[in-house]
This record gives sequence, structure tokens and C-alpha cells, in this order.
Amino acid sequence: AAAPTALAPRGQALQMIQMEFCAPFAQPPVVAVAVSDGASNRLMRIRLPMLAIRFLQPWTLAADEYFRYWRAAGLSEKQTSFKFSASYDAASVRRLLSEGLKLAVLDNVDPIASNSVAAGFLALKSGAAPPSDASGFCLLRLEVNLNAPNGTAARLTVRSKSMVVADGLVKVLAATWANTAAPFPS
Repeated sequence: AAAPTALAPRGQALQMIQMEFCAPFAQPPVVAVAVSDGASNRLMRIRLPMLAIRFLQPWTLAADEYFRYWRAAGLSEKQTSFKFSASYDAASVRRLLSEGLKLAVLDNVDPIASNSVAAGFLALKSGAAPPSDASGFCLLRLEVNLNAPNGTAARLTVRSKSMVVADGLVKVLAATWANTAAPFPS
């Protein structure tokens, strides 16, 4: 429905926005809202709290497929090391990856049992899905050192066709697990 052209004093209006993901974006989308009080007009620009990783879908791979894509040429890689702010809980890590980010957590892929690997693809408007060259995907590996002094240390590596996606995923997960500042650009 179209946005209302007038509101009663202290009135409110709800406007639904549907987004289609055409390509990865580094900055959150901006909505421009025009407001008039009868005497003057103002244009407000509002950043939507959304990152490209919002459009991830699970991508189930066997171990040989995962490593074939992991080693593929042309992927962007982002990596960070951090310490978990709370005690390491493998079940909550798995839940965040699968339910929160909608990645497929892949069992029996990494030879080290305490590590986690996951895969996902971007739900593009074009409908392209892996292994299509037009698709976007990301692969994740979380290496956990349970014997680190002063807490559980970890290294997170993400490889993707898009540096924007790799960077966004690393920032969100490291900020969540290390309990640091929010990853949204200013």
C-alpha cells in the first residue's frame, strides 16, 4: 500500500519494506523519507540495520566438495583471532551459525573435532545458486583452542566470492563471540 500523505497529531503510520538482494553491499541500505509540516519540507535519510549476510541460505556440502571450493582460485578471505568472552559452548556456536545466520554447519568435515565448518550461499534476486558462476557463496572455518591460557582462543576464517560478505561475516561473529562493539558501519 502507498504511504499515507497526512497523519493526525501524534499519529503513526506503518510502512512495510521488501528488499531484494541483487549484489553484496558494504554499507547498509538507506531509505529516504520526505516529511512536510505544511510550512517546510525535510528529507530524512535512515540507514537500515541490515548487512549483506542477512541473505544467506544453508548450503550442504560433503567434505571433498567443501575443500574443493575452499581451495578454489579467486575467493576473498577474511580472518581474525579472538577470545570468547564467555566459556566456549559448541552447541551455542552451532545454533548461531545454523539458526541465526542460516549457514549449513557441516559435520565430520574438519579433521579436528573442536573446529566448526559451515557453508552458505547468497539468495540473489537472479536465483543463481552454487555451483553457478553467477552465485555468491561463503565458507567458514572456526578453529578453537580449548587449551589457551586466560580463556578459549579462536581463529575465524571466511572465504567468499565477495570480500564484503567475508568481512561482514567475520565482523559480526567476532563481535558476538568476543562481546565487542557492533559491526555496523557509521
